[in-house]
Amino acid sequence: MDIYHVGEALVQRQLVAKKRQVKGTWLNLAPANSLLTPTLDAKLENEDGRRHRHQSPRPTLLYLFSGTARVTTQQVQLPLLSGNLVFLAANTPYQVDALKAGDVLVTLHLPADQSLLQLLPATSAGESVPVIQRIIADYHQWHCARFNGNKIADSAYITERMICEVMAPTQFGAARMPHFFQLLLIELLRQADYAGAPQSLPARHVTTTELLTYLDENYDVSSLTMMAQTFDYNPNYLSNRLKAATGKSFIQLVDDRRMHVAVSLLENPRISVEEIVNYIGYSSKSFFYKKFKQRYGQSPSELRQLLITEQKGKLIS
Repeated sequence: MDIYHVGEALVQRQLVAKKRQVKGTWLNLAPANSLLTPTLDAKLENEDGRRHRHQSPRPTLLYLFSGTARVTTQQVQLPLLSGNLVFLAANTPYQVDALKAGDVLVTLHLPADQSLLQLLPATSAGESVPVIQRIIADYHQWHCARFNGNKIADSAYITERMICEVMAPTQFGAARMPHFFQLLLIELLRQADYAGAPQSLPARHVTTTELLTYLDENYDVSSLTMMAQTFDYNPNYLSNRLKAATGKSFIQLVDDRRMHVAVSLLENPRISVEEIVNYIGYSSKSFFYKKFKQRYGQSPSELRQLLITEQKGKLIS
């Protein structure tokens, strides 16, 4: 795999996991029995609409490939933008807020002897010493360090190169990894990307449009509780706000979107009703039939036949 296709591969894994409703907080990126795993283990945060909690016995590097994310550790919040990196000390508990569509967060578990403090270069350059001393002091206090890298910086290229190596190992891959780690820290220092001590995120007003967009993108896997966690709202407050803005409850809004997608899928005779039920997030085929008939006055099979007949009529005319 080359670096130009790593994004496509990451997003594809995320989409497949979401469609299959894969449980768990991480998606493995390394092939089974990879020789690289003791040196570098890479995982993809599961974009399942849930807030995830983690704690690893190994030093951890978080890399936001795209979108935005928010990580909380030691009672502070770390807002991340595309290209940002966060180093976490071993055994540091942290939490990743629910990701939205387009948010791609990769977790790299480093060897025990490759924590941030071991990776910092020894230097006598006067301009580097104060920054390194500040990083060391902050890391001892907060057990984490955030770097404001961006997608066009060398730090992003090196990190994505490591991700490629994990996903598709090549010859001498394990031998290259320690050098990638060291080079990454050097580039971050050269780019002057250290973000300083962690700071809390300011409160942000969430618009009704954002709430409805979230439902459009996550109707198949989301619950009221999960959505409330995503936006840091109380579930009752969120329910009342949706009702006031749309005149419909959360369940009604989700059902609207599920039924709309179901009808569009029924137009394709190659997709079975069972596949549609799974795709739109219903766990029971009989429950789906009941809800569908209540809304449209006919069964999915009957509506499918009507839609196919209408399509044929349009083609003839």
